[in-house]
Amino acid sequence: MEVAVRCFGFEAICDGLADMLKCNVSLDVEFKELQNRIEKANSLVEVPQKKFEIECHQSEMEVVRT
Repeated sequence: MEVAVRCFGFEAICDGLADMLKCNVSLDVEFKELQNRIEKANSLVEVPQKKFEIECHQSEMEVVRT
């Protein structure tokens, strides 16, 4: 650590660490945004999927009746 401070300077090391933390925070925010978008997309897919399942079940019931 002492060698790094002598070589790069304490302020430069602190700046680098601060930049890394900022980057991690923005990645967390982006990850959460993407996760929300995926959840919304999944909910949009669920509606037609359930409708399809209901229609298939109704078709099967009609075949059984005939």
